[in-house]
Amino acid sequence: MPVWHASIKTWKKKYDLEVLGVTQEQHADRCRLFAQWHGIDWPILFDPFNEMGNWVVPIIIAIDEHGIVRTVGASHETFERDFLQRKFENDAGDSPKSVILPRADRFDIEKAIKTYSRRSDDAIALFRLGVAYRMRFDKGSAGDFQRAIDCWQRALDLNPNQYIWRRRIQQYGPRLDKPYPFFDWVSEARKVIKARGEEPISLSVEPYGAEIAHPHKSFEVDNQKVQSPDPDGRIHRDTKRLISISTAMAPGWIKPGNAARVHVTLRRGAVGGITKLSHLWFGSKHRTTG
Repeated sequence: MPVWHASIKTWKKKYDLEVLGVTQEQHADRCRLFAQWHGIDWPILFDPFNEMGNWVVPIIIAIDEHGIVRTVGASHETFERDFLQRKFENDAGDSPKSVILPRADRFDIEKAIKTYSRRSDDAIALFRLGVAYRMRFDKGSAGDFQRAIDCWQRALDLNPNQYIWRRRIQQYGPRLDKPYPFFDWVSEARKVIKARGEEPISLSVEPYGAEIAHPHKSFEVDNQKVQSPDPDGRIHRDTKRLISISTAMAPGWIKPGNAARVHVTLRRGAVGGITKLSHLWFGSKHRTTG
């Protein structure tokens, strides 16, 4: 939104404009880092469950001083003329009531999973169930990453035109399917922020693998036979289960000729830190390490 950002600074002073952003990413702190990088100084709400029901982003919603929505999907070229310079009457009766949203620290992941699991044939519920599973995975629950991807895939199968849901899968999926690298800007943002003498917003989950990879147009041809990484059995086995492995594949299933990305997560013992081990691409004919 760089074009809008530049104009909004002027409009806020000239027209007493109030701005409120909404992000629908899985991790709110990544949006906070982006806002710090670009100097975005207006509040941004966190909507990972897509409560707004958006199909695409970005979308501009203009609300007048009476609390009435006047335009949806406003154009940058005509926004000042058609909205900011106009005088609107309160033609909707009484002023709308205030809406109080639940605090993030009171959000009950287990309750959300239980509630959304009851509606296995509802696309919206399936997407939100996937969001809750991914949230629980970030807290250390093995297996929930794959459950999240499976839910997002089923939701997208029911509504294939939902860009928000498609992007959530592409965020973790193969480089052949994504339109652009979603989070490759993080390292540059940190450099710029530190150069200004500021401390960058810390991230709870660092972008990695598919999240920062640039798209590929095609597979690299590889006719070499894939061999076992340890054909002679020389690698020590973890007989005491000191390390647990959690895997997830995005998308959850593929057709012949298509690609998927496999995420492998290692956890030390029953508790402890998380180490990302490897990310692989799998296709029906060729395989390359990511």
